[in-house]
Amino acid sequence: MEVIAAAATVTKPILYRTVGDRDALVAALAEIVIDRINDAAAAAIAKARSPRTRLRALIAAYTEVVDNNRNLYLFVIAGGASVDRVSQLLRLADRSAIPLAHRIAAQRAAGGADPDVALTWAFGVIGTLQFSTLWWLRDGQISANQLVEHITELLWFGVGGAGRVRP
Repeated sequence: MEVIAAAATVTKPILYRTVGDRDALVAALAEIVIDRINDAAAAAIAKARSPRTRLRALIAAYTEVVDNNRNLYLFVIAGGASVDRVSQLLRLADRSAIPLAHRIAAQRAAGGADPDVALTWAFGVIGTLQFSTLWWLRDGQISANQLVEHITELLWFGVGGAGRVRP
């Protein structure tokens, strides 16, 4: 809290009086992170031409925002002092998964596929992105581009790789 207050050029008491407790601060910062991710994803998806390139663009946008906001992202994911971290994480996931579910449902309906899977899939995508990027931030074993390619392949082709053209 001292570092945040210093960065905001206010005292800790002013920070607490303005924002509230640590949970309120985490919630406010989470909104900023999710807005950045959603804005970047929407812009990237709008430029993509095919469903697969839209998926890759979404993953790349998420990864880029996380990479550019590492400390903020990790602070938000770690959560505040609240004992109900599950609810905190789900609130974060809701902000990205629900708009994504609408896109998935529309794409599947347009292709004649069942749109009812969209919400489940959207939360699956968000969970995959969240834990993959946390691992990547912690270990740094692969490049950002490799991370994007690996996640894209998993989400597009699945574990079995059905439909994938082998080199």
